[in-house]
Amino acid sequence: MKVILLSAGDNPHTEKIANELSKEHSVFLVSLHPLSSNYSDRVVKYKLTLNPGLGYIFSFFELRKIIKEVKPDILNAHYASGYGLLASLSGFEHAVLSLWGSDIYIFPRKSFLHKWLIGYNIRKSKVVASTSRVMLDRARTMFNFDNYIITPFGVDTKKFSPKPKLNIEETVTIGTVKSLKKIYGIDILIKSYALVIHKLDNSKRIRLRIAGDGPEMDYLKSLSVSLGISESVEFIGRINNSEVPDFLNELDVFCSLSHSESFGVSALEASSCGLPVVTSRADGFEETVIDNVTGYRVEHSNLNEVASILYKLIIDRQLRMKLGSSGRKFVCEKFNINSISTNFKSAYDMALSVEK
Repeated sequence: MKVILLSAGDNPHTEKIANELSKEHSVFLVSLHPLSSNYSDRVVKYKLTLNPGLGYIFSFFELRKIIKEVKPDILNAHYASGYGLLASLSGFEHAVLSLWGSDIYIFPRKSFLHKWLIGYNIRKSKVVASTSRVMLDRARTMFNFDNYIITPFGVDTKKFSPKPKLNIEETVTIGTVKSLKKIYGIDILIKSYALVIHKLDNSKRIRLRIAGDGPEMDYLKSLSVSLGISESVEFIGRINNSEVPDFLNELDVFCSLSHSESFGVSALEASSCGLPVVTSRADGFEETVIDNVTGYRVEHSNLNEVASILYKLIIDRQLRMKLGSSGRKFVCEKFNINSISTNFKSAYDMALSVEK
């Protein structure tokens, strides 16, 4: 099957999807964004002339030329707003629209026009693919469509796998990998961590490592100083996607206390590395964390609850190992990257068969 992926060429999820699909299908990646060097030689890449922004509107003629040249069976646009609009304007019949997160949770809430645009792109698509059931339910409530399928992000369980820890001092390391934005609740993690430190007799037993960059960096550093915990809080800065597995394997507990999350792939990657995970009750973690089995889902605004769970994990190594082992098994069985091609093939077959 010939498939055009219309997506951000510098996004690691695009890379995973394109590389996996290219093992069984002819994949042509078309992007307004820069193209990374992490694609298989099997993937044919096109960088559109314009950049994101106006390019979402005015690149449809260039996209039509590529469609005429490639003669694809399927056009799969990833992200319902920008690339979804470009797919709609191309007029290609067998289009699959993939929802990623903020295109459903945030974009439609900006204005009536933003919401209308998402609805328009959905109506122009044969099939809507969602990374999670909860996001699909949200989208269907807002836009009322019938042809849909779940296509969760897969995890490379070979790349994200447990590694032996050289932890001579037996320090328990808590950590997270997130952009330092308010929506991701890093401040809540720091405040909860401070409560744990004050509860432990020996605060040298634990440390907090935060990987990521963003507008909250200065505030979060100041917060750790004001709480008197800066000596055990380490801000790593932004790390490349290729560095994430090594970072995760330096941790003992992974935390993600997001206010909003469409699909908790970060929790799955941590579980795949054999870590217990502590997350908020945001929608996206509902399908990626099994409460009391692979980790804990907590009320992220309740600092005492978060601190209590962290304390429990810090003092109980056997519990950490049990949850981490269950998490690894869960990801390998349910979210292995090998399932990507199968899930998307089902979406494409549906798009070719439905009448709309």
